[in-house]
Amino acid sequence: MNVTYADCQSDDLNDCTLRAASCAFNVPYAEVSRLATDVYQRKPNRGMIYDRYRVRDDRSDNWCAMYANLARQVGKTLVDVSDWHSSKTVRSRLRKLNPHGTYLVLIRGHLFCYKAGAVHDWMSARSLRKVIRVWMVVNRPRKGVELPQIKEKIMFNSDPRDFALQLVEDGLVSADHLLLAALKYMSHDDVREMLDANELSPRFEEEE
Repeated sequence: MNVTYADCQSDDLNDCTLRAASCAFNVPYAEVSRLATDVYQRKPNRGMIYDRYRVRDDRSDNWCAMYANLARQVGKTLVDVSDWHSSKTVRSRLRKLNPHGTYLVLIRGHLFCYKAGAVHDWMSARSLRKVIRVWMVVNRPRKGVELPQIKEKIMFNSDPRDFALQLVEDGLVSADHLLLAALKYMSHDDVREMLDANELSPRFEEEE
């Protein structure tokens, strides 16, 4: 099942957390709505609070707790990737995300799903509203695999440049070693184009 925003038809208001959950976890909207009402005490036409420090509190209208529950039910988990990019707005952040992945994007007073390269929401992908947090929906890891390992794998696949830079920042490799590895891997044409694109080739020295 692949749930889209168009499938989440309802007269309920302030239900962005329900629609985003339905799309992100591919669970029918009606099922998500029942869970929010019966277990998490959500009132009709009322939004749910965001409290990531109470994800195990099933007695509140905390959507973080509901999302953790839904993720377990469908064999998924949420990985916080908010700190992977410095982009601030929805428009710039979405350009950085893997178009083949599924994400939950939190902005002030609103939450929406981004998956398969499309925004599943009324909001435009060109919005200039500020992003607060971003989570990626991934398959639940097998026993023994820790969250940092999952985040490393996701970053390596979705943004290898940032992964390489993170190796230097974490002290796992020196900048000189990473530079040498990149230059050895690149062809002569690749190196020439890179130097020229960054105005480091001889033709720029001649212009001076």
